[in-house]
Formats: sequence, structure tokens, C-alpha cells
Amino acid sequence: MKEGDIVEAGQVLARLDRADYDLVYEDRKATFDNARRNFDRGKELIKAGNISRMDYDRMEANFRTASAALSQAEKDREYTVLSSPFYGRVAERRVENFEEVQAKRTVFS
Repeated sequence: MKEGDIVEAGQVLARLDRADYDLVYEDRKATFDNARRNFDRGKELIKAGNISRMDYDRMEANFRTASAALSQAEKDREYTVLSSPFYGRVAERRVENFEEVQAKRTVFS
């Protein structure tokens, strides 16, 4: 994308390298899967009276925490794509390819 280019609403303007975000996502997914399996086992064990309510509550809390962390990791991966919010023309490009950018920095005008 360069100055003067016309862009459509929703058009991809830039992408961040998402390798690090993919690694975090895979870690959170594995943690979530493990927590879900433990919580599902806990449901059966609590019915049969084989675990305490405190252990079951801990399993549920771990599952909910892992679910929230996985959701955040999914959102972070979505944030690696910068799309045009509307139809328009690029007036100014403020970064170059492969340049590191900080959060909330203006990339295009």
C-alpha cells in the first residue's frame, strides 16, 4: 500500500508477523483442552462422590480461566491484520515494510 492508493472498506492494508501469536495460541489451546478434559472427568467424579466439592470447583475454575485465555489468544491473532474501516485513499504511509511498530501507532492516514 502506498500513498495515493484507493482502498475499499475491509481491504487488508498490513499484516503483522503472527508467528509469536500462533505459538501462544497453541499453548493456550493445549491448556484449554487439558482443563476441559479434567473438568469433564470431574463432573462424573463429583456425581459418584469420588472427589470433594473443592476439587471440583478448582477444576471448573481452571477450565474457565483456560477458556478466557484461549479467547484472548484468538483475539490477539485477529489483531495481526490491519484492514481499512472505510472506502478512501491513502494520504500518508507512516511505516515501512518490516518496521517494528508499537501498539496504537498510526500506520496510515
